[in-house]
Amino acid sequence: HFAEAYNNLGSVLKQSGSLTQAADYFQRALTLNPSLATAYRNWGELLKELHQLTEAIDYLQRALTLSPQDAITHALLADIFWEQGRLEEAMACYQQAVVFNPKLDWVHNNLGVILAKQGYLAEATECYQRAIELTPKFAEAYNNLGRVFDIQDQPNEAIKYYQHAIK
Repeated sequence: HFAEAYNNLGSVLKQSGSLTQAADYFQRALTLNPSLATAYRNWGELLKELHQLTEAIDYLQRALTLSPQDAITHALLADIFWEQGRLEEAMACYQQAVVFNPKLDWVHNNLGVILAKQGYLAEATECYQRAIELTPKFAEAYNNLGRVFDIQDQPNEAIKYYQHAIK
């Protein structure tokens, strides 16, 4: 039995919406190979989608124990912490994700949102700009950048970025 094949099949089933079947295949993968970090990550992501956040955190943390430099797992954990209002933990996880993979545009954007909520507008601006550098048509990052300038009472800059967002 090939644990990675079970994990891969679970991933495809999850993407196609067969979540119960996907969970079965992730479980089989982990039964065959309890050290398969991607199976823990995939199962954790599935649980996140099902809003079973406590269990999702557990699986994602197990994945990080096995693969501590997995940027996607850090980012998934951050998403959950953010959803739970645990902004400091979310920020720390997004920062780890950026360290391990600086090319994840959505992570830079989400980190920017959290920084802006906490009043760190200069740092948030840097995050949005980085997201836009990585993905020049990232409308959400342009919108968020416009919001920062709007908050800072810089309407001309805000307008410029809002216009980029709707192009």
